[in-house]
Amino acid sequence: AAGVACCKCCTNNPNGWMINNGLTCEEANRIHTWLFPQRCRNSGWASYKSCMKTCWEVGLGYYGYDGELYNCSEGDWQYQRLCAYDGEKVTYPEAERRCAAIGMKPCQDFNDYTGTCNYVEDYLWSSQKC
Repeated sequence: AAGVACCKCCTNNPNGWMINNGLTCEEANRIHTWLFPQRCRNSGWASYKSCMKTCWEVGLGYYGYDGELYNCSEGDWQYQRLCAYDGEKVTYPEAERRCAAIGMKPCQDFNDYTGTCNYVEDYLWSSQKC
């Protein structure tokens, strides 16, 4: 059993170079038109999911651990931890059910997110395959 973290849509986090140059993903794509066709398929960008939403918008989206293309069409990134009480643990089918009830799926990558439920350095369900 583990905690529940539900996600929907895609983040759009710039990489270090963009941050150092004061650029968002959208600005970098507009100013440096050559950048995204080269970088969205780069393994480094893919592993960090850099500019995930912008890469998807230019037709070069990332694939999840389940082999499916992330769907970034439903707006901005949404994330929610669901628990009936702090530290609650549930089965994976229950995590899927709870996430589906709010139109989300169990997160594939949750290490950097904060939230409620007192899941600090604790196990959370993921749809990532072993």
